[in-house]
Amino acid sequence: MTRMETFAECAAAHFLRYGLKLRERKKYTVDQMDRGTFFHAVMDNFFELLKAEGIQMEALTDEERERLSEAAVQMAKRDEKISRMEAESAEGAYRTGRFAGLLERGIRAVCDLMKRGGFRQEASEMFFSGYSDKELVITADNGSRMFLEGRIDRVDVSEEDGRRYIRVVDYKTGDKTLNLNSIYNGLSMQLVLYLAAAMLKDEKSHPGSTAVPAGMYYFSFAEKLAETDADASEEDIYKQWIKIWYLKGLSAADDLIAAKNEPVSGKKADAAQIMQLIAHTKKKMKETGNRITSGDVAPAPVTEKKRTACDYCPYSAACGFDRKNPVYGYRRMEVLEDKEIWEKLKEEASDGGQLD
Repeated sequence: MTRMETFAECAAAHFLRYGLKLRERKKYTVDQMDRGTFFHAVMDNFFELLKAEGIQMEALTDEERERLSEAAVQMAKRDEKISRMEAESAEGAYRTGRFAGLLERGIRAVCDLMKRGGFRQEASEMFFSGYSDKELVITADNGSRMFLEGRIDRVDVSEEDGRRYIRVVDYKTGDKTLNLNSIYNGLSMQLVLYLAAAMLKDEKSHPGSTAVPAGMYYFSFAEKLAETDADASEEDIYKQWIKIWYLKGLSAADDLIAAKNEPVSGKKADAAQIMQLIAHTKKKMKETGNRITSGDVAPAPVTEKKRTACDYCPYSAACGFDRKNPVYGYRRMEVLEDKEIWEKLKEEASDGGQLD
């Protein structure tokens, strides 16, 4: 999915990264990607430890959570790069210690929020692939096939009257909000595909049950500030802090789901609208696939509001795009209000939910 989103942003960047396989010179430092890998490893380790001990996250005691989160962090530190960074400099030891402290607070927030709702974690790092599920294969107009693959950080489930309500959570090390306009324009398709894939796999593993979309969210591990009094205790600070750690994204508006969902923030839509969004995203994937297989490598980056695909692109020195040259130009994305997008989605003919 990252590859398709890269292409949607700029075909030239996609070609340089995945065609020519150009990479930035690697420096001996921990970058955002390394930090993300560390955070994801800790969360996956934590869930695996829960399973090994037969404990549900919502039933954890504070002592169990602290013990398991510390163990999960230590397991992740066995990674060669992280362990070297921690051992070879005071700065490295400080940074890994800071990451570990942030993760342990984040795990506490995840567990506390889970206890407030009616969902339970079903899976961590759930892998999906078009090689095993034909519904996750895109067939371009020229007959080329693309097999979608990915890993979903967290899948939560709640059951009621033969229905299995599914929500997906994507962990982020920086702030990330769900932008419906970016999804509609095909620039941010990952979270929608995660929900579609999780529902597909759930229905296959639980025949006779119906998978219902409950929501798609980001959980940010970014360091955040909470407004408190100067003499506030650590516990008082945490009570303010957890309010800004709520899941953020798109929730199903159904009253039953709303009652089961732990505190969440963001947008709301009914189940039919979420399914329309999934169908639209599949169409955008096919459009992107058609462009990829047609050989499009033009440096034509996208711009949406004040953001451009060039802002943090590592290939600006290689692609030849010159914003001062009238030969080149940005592709400007249509900017719509959420209400307009839902109306447009309602008008679109469904493709039957198949990625073909």
